[in-house]
Amino acid sequence: MAVLRDWFYWLSLGSNALGQVIETIMIVFLTSEFRKTKSEVKYAYYYVLYISYWTDSIANIAWWTSEALDNEEDNVVVGIGLLYKWYFYMSPGVWSFMLSLNRCTAMGWPIMHNQIWSGRSLKILLMLMILYPFLVDGHAFRDFHCRMYYMSLRCLDHYTLMMTTVQISTAGSAAISFILIAVAVKKSKSYSQSSAKARIEKRMILHAATASLMLLIWVTTVYLTTVIVSMCQFFDNLSFFIFCMQHYPPMLLLLWINPTYKNLFFQFLGIDKYFKKRNVVSGSTTVITRPTNLPKIVA
Repeated sequence: MAVLRDWFYWLSLGSNALGQVIETIMIVFLTSEFRKTKSEVKYAYYYVLYISYWTDSIANIAWWTSEALDNEEDNVVVGIGLLYKWYFYMSPGVWSFMLSLNRCTAMGWPIMHNQIWSGRSLKILLMLMILYPFLVDGHAFRDFHCRMYYMSLRCLDHYTLMMTTVQISTAGSAAISFILIAVAVKKSKSYSQSSAKARIEKRMILHAATASLMLLIWVTTVYLTTVIVSMCQFFDNLSFFIFCMQHYPPMLLLLWINPTYKNLFFQFLGIDKYFKKRNVVSGSTTVITRPTNLPKIVA
């Protein structure tokens, strides 16, 4: 059955479409950087972002498909799309946690940071991040039909339980992320501002903090869809719009926070020659300045 859409829905859809264009460009850019033998963005923080970009892009395809088919029950395509949407709903919280943890260890414990955010340890962390939805909510697959078609009326209880799990998981992850960010801010005070790299590392905290704050606002709007039934559609559209604001603007925020990232991105687009005289990081040092001699941070 077709659902009547209001202007807010189409505004949210337009924001999502624009964000997806930006996200696709970022995916191609990071893919090209990761294929290089050496790159200034081949670090853990950007790998986490890269995975989140891919996950979101596939989720958009799933969402657009299921919406176009009006979430028809027993339609296999819709079922697969809804199944992936469940996976996506469970993912933003752990992305926020990983980014905040990365900044926290970078600011406070550089030696440990280098050990856990590289090599085999990094692969394990990324794998746990990818598997997180199954580890937290995998038990719900016992009712596989409702897992695939949770929008149907007979699966209402399953849907309620799923969204409760999403809300608790995301809110908990956001809360922990804020604690990690607070620690990162406190620890960052021991860094000097003499190094361009040090300034970038500090400013990256802002990126993680912005994503976590918007994530908390997003999960609040999701919660309101379940408690204020009379405004369910409004808060559903609002939550979709807020998520766009949580996910897509921080991609552009990186260009302001990190001049190195911006320069590489502009080179990728072929417009770097127009900005050569601006936003150039002085020197080529990659070592964060601290009161004591410590190893280079792998980011």
